[in-house]
Parts: sequence; structure tokens; C-alpha cells
Amino acid sequence: MAGPEGGVVGDFVPRAWTGFQVKKSRMPVGNIRTEMASGGVLRPIIGQIARAWGAYVVVTLDDGVTGSHPRHATPVGP
Repeated sequence: MAGPEGGVVGDFVPRAWTGFQVKKSRMPVGNIRTEMASGGVLRPIIGQIARAWGAYVVVTLDDGVTGSHPRHATPVGP
């Protein structure tokens, strides 16, 4: 998803360039790294998002909400 150059897209989407990935099953950090860099090679779309100072948001349907969660996630790189 690309928004206005250097602009903010509403109050939910964190960056003008934002990639969303929705998965049915749980996605631990190791699995997210594999999704971003299959075989240790960064996927081209992830590189494009990074060069645009964008965000990559992973949503999973199988993770339950227990305890407290930070408002902002820690960046995960390959």
C-alpha cells in the first residue's frame, strides 16, 4: 500500500508505504524472518518497503491476547 509521498495515512497505518500480511496461524519471530527473507535472501517487496522507510505489518488470527502487549512492536530484520 502506498500513500502520499512522505505523508501519514490516517492514525492506524504507520507509514506511507505499508505492507500488510495476514496469516491464519501463529507467526513467531523466526517464521516472520523466513517470510521476509526466504533462503536468507530479502524478498524484493520487503526491500522496497525498507528503502521507502515503510512498515511491514503481520497480522495473525490464531494468536490469543494474554498479558500486556507493547503498543509498537520491535522491528524484526533478516
